[in-house]
Amino acid sequence: MLIQIEEPKNVSFSAVNDTLTALMALVDGADFAPSEESFAAYQRTCKALNATLGMWQETKAKDAAALHAILAQSNAASAVPDYPSESSIDDCGN
Repeated sequence: MLIQIEEPKNVSFSAVNDTLTALMALVDGADFAPSEESFAAYQRTCKALNATLGMWQETKAKDAAALHAILAQSNAASAVPDYPSESSIDDCGN
């Protein structure tokens, strides 16, 4: 029985999480070593995660910085924390 794990259709942490959860259940529930398709699914999901992390870094650099500037101009205390940088996965199993 072949179960297809697809690359997340939209770029979001939730979509990547859902895909990784499905892949983990498939691999963990099998009575044999992960298939080539499982490795390919991991690579697709890894690339989607890297794209999502890239968008997150861009959002933090632009939107969060702009929000902090607006709050500073209005003398409002910033309730938005500074989030740490997250690095992408270098090779995604290639």
